[in-house]
Amino acid sequence: MLWQLLRGCSSGYSPLRGYDADEDPDVEMGLLDVVDPKITGKANVNSLMAIFEESNITFGIRAILLITCLTTFLAEVAPPTEVRRLETDAVFCSDPTNHFKQLLSFMLIQMIAEGEVLFVATYFAIAKTSGGARSIFNGKAFSRKCKPPPSTNLPDITQVLLLFDEMCRGGLSFPCVMVGDIRHYFHQLPLHFEISRYFCLYALKQFYRWCCVPMGFSWSPFIAQSISMGLVIKAIGQAGYDISAYCHLPSPPSHVAIRDKTGNIRVLAFVWYDNIFMACGDPQTAPRLSSIFKSLCEDDNNGRIKLKEWHFFGHRSFARPPDPDLTNDDVEERTQPFYLGLEFCRWRKGESEKPTTTGGLKKNVFGSG
Repeated sequence: MLWQLLRGCSSGYSPLRGYDADEDPDVEMGLLDVVDPKITGKANVNSLMAIFEESNITFGIRAILLITCLTTFLAEVAPPTEVRRLETDAVFCSDPTNHFKQLLSFMLIQMIAEGEVLFVATYFAIAKTSGGARSIFNGKAFSRKCKPPPSTNLPDITQVLLLFDEMCRGGLSFPCVMVGDIRHYFHQLPLHFEISRYFCLYALKQFYRWCCVPMGFSWSPFIAQSISMGLVIKAIGQAGYDISAYCHLPSPPSHVAIRDKTGNIRVLAFVWYDNIFMACGDPQTAPRLSSIFKSLCEDDNNGRIKLKEWHFFGHRSFARPPDPDLTNDDVEERTQPFYLGLEFCRWRKGESEKPTTTGGLKKNVFGSG
């Protein structure tokens, strides 16, 4: 049986004034992508806070407080004060065996008493390219009544290409590259109970609270970007580089570019929420930097953030054709990483640059032999 989203009202709940029915998202009918309940809300926020405080990574501290401290949440987000009068449409689910049963089994939602509810929102899902559907808390109505979030300063592809090209042309050997992905990132970040009362759903004659940082809330991208960029900066600092220029910032920087005394870029890093890219021009330091970042995320004693994948490409792995003497266990056997639509590779002298397609636009791959 298919489930569907129906606009309606529970007892005592009136639709949001000014609600635009045309803003309803398309409903995804497929089953949700499976989320391991062992990682749901299990990011160790106390440990994350400790490492951010140790290096005074201001935006990282700010992000952790936004999901753990009600006082900070109220001061920064400024949610509506009389929300009982402003609740939005309730959610009805016609099939209890489908999405809401899955959400409960994943521990993404929990039942909550009606008297604890501060705001009720709609719910929808979108298809994932890898299969299944992604659950989304529809926080549009709630977000409109809050302060606008700070900028996440996401890097664009042009910025990535220009800085990576500069790094490769700066007289250094072709850099080692590290790329990775965080597993179900938003679902790993827990919400304090008092904060989660603002993120509730109504279905099957029952109220539920969203237990993790909800995709669909306007502040969630800032929170996610700040934590992942904070971990990257912390790792670069622990590898011995000066990170002072990137710590005392209210929002995460668009990138990290550590330069030597001659101005050449030694370390370059970009973050897109759960996607991490780092390049290091020192082949001796690069494996240690890679190990430090992975340890910061998945330390057995802390369990800060669970990675989906993490790959290290040594600088020799960029040669074409593949180097037959390449035996380093830390180096991927692939000849070059393909990341976010960009193929980072080096061509031997005498060979032309190879164009790569990104978002339907052809761009040249930078790097020289």
